[in-house]
Amino acid sequence: MSVNPRRVWGGMKQSNPAASENMSQQSWYTMEPPDSVVLEIKVIPRARKKEAIPAGPVLKLKINEPAVEGAANKALIKYLSALFDISTAHIVILRGEHNRSKVVKLTGIDYVLFQTVVNRLISKNALGQ
Repeated sequence: MSVNPRRVWGGMKQSNPAASENMSQQSWYTMEPPDSVVLEIKVIPRARKKEAIPAGPVLKLKINEPAVEGAANKALIKYLSALFDISTAHIVILRGEHNRSKVVKLTGIDYVLFQTVVNRLISKNALGQ
């Protein structure tokens, strides 16, 4: 019997028990100690504005660039770098390089900063801003 990869990555898995308090809201990321986070992302290319929207099991990222010749992937990495304040060298697309659904790993990230950004995204989305 084979394992469906969407089931493996679909929900939030945490190795960090301290981060389990918001488990029901953030099913789009997995914290991997000591300093990594894996994100489930749905990229929306050619959007009017750049925006990150938590949407259940995925983080929807709207970017301006088209999905042509890797332009959207480069824009995705650059946007995540700015959003989470880490170097682009610490961002790797693990799965979905040629697909709108992606699994992306961030390394060298401060969990406190990550959680602050996540909470800001959720608040912004809840307020409809």
